[in-house]
Amino acid sequence: MPEALDARTTEENRPRAEAERVNDMVGSGAAAKSPAKKRLLVIDDEQSICEFIRRVAESQGFEVVTAVTHDQFRAAYDAFKPSAILLDLMMPNVDGVALLEKLAKQGCAAKLLIMSGYHPEMLNNSRKLGAGYDLDVRGTLHKPFGVAELQSALRSVE
Repeated sequence: MPEALDARTTEENRPRAEAERVNDMVGSGAAAKSPAKKRLLVIDDEQSICEFIRRVAESQGFEVVTAVTHDQFRAAYDAFKPSAILLDLMMPNVDGVALLEKLAKQGCAAKLLIMSGYHPEMLNNSRKLGAGYDLDVRGTLHKPFGVAELQSALRSVE
């Protein structure tokens, strides 16, 4: 299990600390040496949602890295080698649909979960789009969602 973030980490510097942890993993070769594990990469611009997902996913045995920006996501995707990705469709400065297209072009093999607080039909259409890109979209989550719903979705990407 990766080391916990420093206790001095605050909400303001948590994204930087998370990126440093991923960089440390890459520098030590930890990401490359790890056996096939449940490795979840979460991208959502709301830090509180990332932390909620982290707590639930870690309780289910996932190693979790979160990203609140597209740049953090790109760096973490390359360094962390996730087995599963949970992505928010609507974020500032990055379009979740465009992100699906980029993942497809990169040959992403991770299992995907898509979440959004917007109309559920948007989630259904995004799921179909991901499948059309030959991505392994395992499900969707409509915000707000609870622990049981998240646990069920996470079981689909184990």
